[in-house]
Amino acid sequence: MLNKNRVDYAIEDELAAQYFINQYPAIEAVTNTAAINKSSIHLMLSKKTISQVELQAINELIKQNKSAIQAIYPHY
Repeated sequence: MLNKNRVDYAIEDELAAQYFINQYPAIEAVTNTAAINKSSIHLMLSKKTISQVELQAINELIKQNKSAIQAIYPHY
């Protein structure tokens, strides 16, 4: 949306923003703003589109990768 000039700005989490900046050099990063939200990440999934098996798989992957996830966010 930014790259196509459909919006003037976007608010992203740090990792997603860095990805977009790397992919689209024309996007200008604004780094001198205060964090809007520093709380835990929560996933909201519809019971209509995800099965119990898929949900269990997601939860298991999060548990298995907890140390890797914590390494990405050492300041939280």
